[in-house]
Amino acid sequence: MLEPEQIMHALMILNVESPIGLDDSVMTQMSDHLGCDDEDMAAAGEHIEKHRDDGDWGGRRAAVLERSLKRVNEGLSTGRLPEEGTLSQEIRGLMQEHAPEDEDDGEVDPFEELGVVSGAAGASGASGAADAGEDLLAAFMDDDDEEEPLLSDDTQFFGEQEDSDDEEEAEAEPEEPEPEEEPEPESTEMSPVDAYELLLSTCWVDGILDPAEAKLLARKRLELTITFETHLKLLREMLERES
Repeated sequence: MLEPEQIMHALMILNVESPIGLDDSVMTQMSDHLGCDDEDMAAAGEHIEKHRDDGDWGGRRAAVLERSLKRVNEGLSTGRLPEEGTLSQEIRGLMQEHAPEDEDDGEVDPFEELGVVSGAAGASGASGAADAGEDLLAAFMDDDDEEEPLLSDDTQFFGEQEDSDDEEEAEAEPEEPEPEEEPEPESTEMSPVDAYELLLSTCWVDGILDPAEAKLLARKRLELTITFETHLKLLREMLERES
């Protein structure tokens, strides 16, 4: 779950990038609602002023706005931000101003969030389902072909009914043994280093580490007993993978 400082920082970015610019009174209300102090607001303002680059954000404007929208949306969905009232209308107005043109009413695609493939991969999945359906249909038609000679000749069917019944009983297929259930793999807990590495990669997703994220990482290092040397080692490995 996001920290209040991260949500406030995202709101300030959307506010700064709005057509009318930063509205101090609105930001003060948002900050008070989240429980952030003046120091948090000042740190966020300094970070934005340092990296904004006249709205270009070092060529990452779209990524920064998208990330801010996701954080504000999470704040609304988790109850950190108000769902009703004047302040809620101000927040939703900021989100609407920066919503992508191809976005449909701010709805999140559940299949995309769950990692379900689309496009060519989805088409191949649909093709596989169609092939499976054709196989089942073919098996069903084969069964019909096997029964057809019995139904085509009424005399043969009624004359040899008793014999066919005896043969069917003799040729009854043996029951297939039920497959043994495979034991479920035991769940393993994530180690503190892996948990910290996951948090670090999440904070570093757009290449910008804001003050709220730096404070969050420092607190998690203490909670997980991660040394600063381990932090530097994980950060170096992550940068090497991205380069």
